[in-house]
Formats: sequence, structure tokens, C-alpha cells
Amino acid sequence: MIDWNGEEIAIDPDYLAPRLGLSVEALLDGMESGAVTNVTEAGVGMDAGTSRIVFRSATRAWAAEVSTDGSAREIPPPRLIPAGAVKDAGLVDLVRAHLQGLPLGAPFITYGALARALGYWAPGSVARITRALEDTMREDVAAGRAFIAARAVSRGSDKQSARGFFDLARQLGCGPEAGESDSDFHARQILARGQ
Repeated sequence: MIDWNGEEIAIDPDYLAPRLGLSVEALLDGMESGAVTNVTEAGVGMDAGTSRIVFRSATRAWAAEVSTDGSAREIPPPRLIPAGAVKDAGLVDLVRAHLQGLPLGAPFITYGALARALGYWAPGSVARITRALEDTMREDVAAGRAFIAARAVSRGSDKQSARGFFDLARQLGCGPEAGESDSDFHARQILARGQ
């Protein structure tokens, strides 16, 4: 189904076509005309030895992560961000808007899920999102607001931001008050924003 053909990833059209909602003929025609696009990204750093391939039709997207040993697994395709969106709005603004748009009943999102929701999958994406979250904290301090970044949390059941969130809050002079735990401070930030 998914394999390497020399330096390129080969995918059986019979396997791929239904995942894009197409017949095999429509898939092949679309690849020839440009109506079906694909992008392959080679992993770097800790992801070296893997590649991600993404196919898009007019209505669907499909993605897989393929290792040089031939193993492959389907992964959620990255969200397609309109051209110029990051440049025009800036990543900090995109992060803030996404956090503000989270439903009140589910006010948290993990760092990795936030990166994927904004279309960032490449190695280093979570670090890039973390830097943008830190910039929202600086903006919030300057504006006298509670931290919107409190809505981004680590994986796990405690629904709490990572250590760096609390460290930066202290550096900015807006960390936990005397006798206040990190957990209570985090909860206070969420409540102060009416979330």
C-alpha cells in the first residue's frame, strides 16, 4: 500500500483513492492536472529517518508518516492555512485567536494539538508555538490582562500549563502570589479571563 520507490514514497492508487473520496481514475487524472496535490517533507533531528506525505483533493486530505525501514502509519493531515495567513496575522495573533475560540466547556488544548490545529507539523513546531504563547503572555502583562496562554496545557489529566508558563509568569512579575500553588494560580488565570 505505502512503500519506498527509490527516493520517493509510492502509494497504491487503489488504497489512496477512496481516502480522498475519488475513483482511481479521478485520482490519477487529478494528479496529472494538479487538482490533486501532494507534499512530502523529510524529518529532521529526532524525526530523521521518517517522511510525511500529504495528499489533498478538492474536498479531502490524507497524510501518512513513512519510515525508511518501510513502516508507515496514517496521521491526521495538517489543516490548510490560506496563503499569507501567517504573514498577515502573525503566529502570535493566530495562537491568541485559536485560544479565544475554544469552547467554554473545553477551554484547554495541548501544545501539540494547538500546533497541529494551526497547521504546524514539522519538527520544532511545538517550540515555535511555545514562543508565540510566551509572546501572548508579554502582551497580556502589558495590557493588564490574565494570561490567555493558560489555556494551552501539557498532555495528561491535570490540564495545567507546562513549567515554562509559570517560570515566565514569575519573570514578568505576575506569577503565583505568596502561598499560592501553581495549580491555584493557573485556575485563577482561567477564571480571570471568564473561561
